[in-house]
Amino acid sequence: MHNEYLKGALLTALGVTILSFDALLIRLIDAHSFGLIFWRGSLLSLVVYIWCKTYRPADRILQFDTAMLRSAILFAISSFSFVTAIKITSVANVLVIISATPMVSAVLAHIFLKEKSPPVTWIAILICMGGIVWVLKDGWHSGKMLGDMFAVLCCLGISAKFVNDRYARSGT
Repeated sequence: MHNEYLKGALLTALGVTILSFDALLIRLIDAHSFGLIFWRGSLLSLVVYIWCKTYRPADRILQFDTAMLRSAILFAISSFSFVTAIKITSVANVLVIISATPMVSAVLAHIFLKEKSPPVTWIAILICMGGIVWVLKDGWHSGKMLGDMFAVLCCLGISAKFVNDRYARSGT
């Protein structure tokens, strides 16, 4: 259990580090959102393909089934929403809102997969949602509400993708 916890903590730290630089680069690159989305998706696909072929060369990479199509659509929605949010609102707001992804995933897993979460998880979810509402309240007055809503859509999209992938992996 200790090794799995350490692995999770390291992957989380790596993800946060990459996501932070990703947001900065999106803000600095003077390109149209659709161009950025195309190149981000293309490069991500290439990296995933190389990773899969390197570590599991015999496995099939694409499985064209309903779960895979849902996953691809949800990821596309979250990617589009992320780039759009970064372009039209503050990076801090976007990252704070997206940080709620694990909590939103827990709620969606509870609704769709009937997973039970401990009470401490529900307390964390309520606190997190309160923090997001606090972040969003400034957007209501500053004209950045649309960007914040795209960040919420990104959070919902990636959370739904995680729950979809978990459902597909369970084979039910």
